[in-house]
Amino acid sequence: MEIHNTVRLSNRLSSSTKHRYMLDVASANASARNAAESWAILHDLRTRVPHWLKYQSFARRVVDQLIENRSRALRADQAEIATFLGVES
Repeated sequence: MEIHNTVRLSNRLSSSTKHRYMLDVASANASARNAAESWAILHDLRTRVPHWLKYQSFARRVVDQLIENRSRALRADQAEIATFLGVES
């Protein structure tokens, strides 16, 4: 079980704060070289809140790290996220 699944986020937190927390989780996974989980979180955010994700410089840094650490070519869905965020892949 991922640690972030055991964290209970308060209903009093803004949606933006909750989304930022998930970016933090994606970043931690990228740093731990758990790219699959990091991409899954980014994909979920891209699906649920594209209008918010589009303007997050931190998301671009996470994708940059994932691209830098990759061992194979990006899949189509990963390249789509990179393009959406304006990150060269």
